Amino acid sequence: MTKKENNSSTTNTLSDFVNSVINLLHDIGSPVDTIKFDPSKTIADLSGLGICLNSEASKFALAFKPPVVAENSSACESFLNRLTQLTLICKGIPLNQGKCFRQEILEACKKVLRASICLGNSFLDKPISFEGENQKFIVGSLALDKEFLASTGILWNECEGLKNLPKSNKEAAYKRFLDVISLVDDAIYEIQELLDETQNRQEIDTTASAQDLRGAL
Repeated sequence: MTKKENNSSTTNTLSDFVNSVINLLHDIGSPVDTIKFDPSKTIADLSGLGICLNSEASKFALAFKPPVVAENSSACESFLNRLTQLTLICKGIPLNQGKCFRQEILEACKKVLRASICLGNSFLDKPISFEGENQKFIVGSLALDKEFLASTGILWNECEGLKNLPKSNKEAAYKRFLDVISLVDDAIYEIQELLDETQNRQEIDTTASAQDLRGAL
């Protein structure tokens, strides 16, 4: 295989991988009927899967790190199988388990899928857009360009998040409550800083006006 043919084959392999993960991302929110659901087992499975995905991400990054000199479709296939498994577990969480519980797990799994897409895109000359993004892709609060090392690191971080999922709807709701409290505290702090800054500015203006008046007299 020539260098040009090898590059073309690698691009096609990566494009197929990215498009497949995008499809998983679009499909993950559709629940499927589960006859018997065990929350504890699901959380344990996701935690273990996070460890596996961490390893798969490393193998994937090494397989496509330039210059690519060997056939690497097996790295894509293995990685994609794990991501598919993640999606099926998430889809199997019944709606009656509680909105907060299901939403927390859904968002954690979506972050892993988005980060996986970013990693695949980081090796492509023309990244494949998803969820309305193009060229730069947002994962949490970080914007990624074509930096596969950064993409791999963020994917590792999202995989770690699968180890800290709530074990019940009550725990998930409490976590949401703490997040809201933290957000309100931050807002109060910002408002207080703004008020203090405004007050200081007014005091400075008043002092300056008094000095100007004394100077005029």
